[in-house]
Amino acid sequence: MAFDAQRSGENFGQMIRNNSTALVIGGLIGLMSGGLFGLLLGGAIGVAISKGLKNLVGNALNPQDAFLKPRFL
Repeated sequence: MAFDAQRSGENFGQMIRNNSTALVIGGLIGLMSGGLFGLLLGGAIGVAISKGLKNLVGNALNPQDAFLKPRFL
């Protein structure tokens, strides 16, 4: 199995788009507490926490789904 740079880049970009709020908030907290290294570490931790919570809770806390599903399905 060969490394596919195109697919890896697409997966990474999708992960960034899905967790952009957590990336920004974690990055800002890290920047304030640890400079440039804190920015990178805080962003990575924010994304990891966001992904973990999404896996744990799923879409139960998504207000858009809670509104649209009962009305249109």
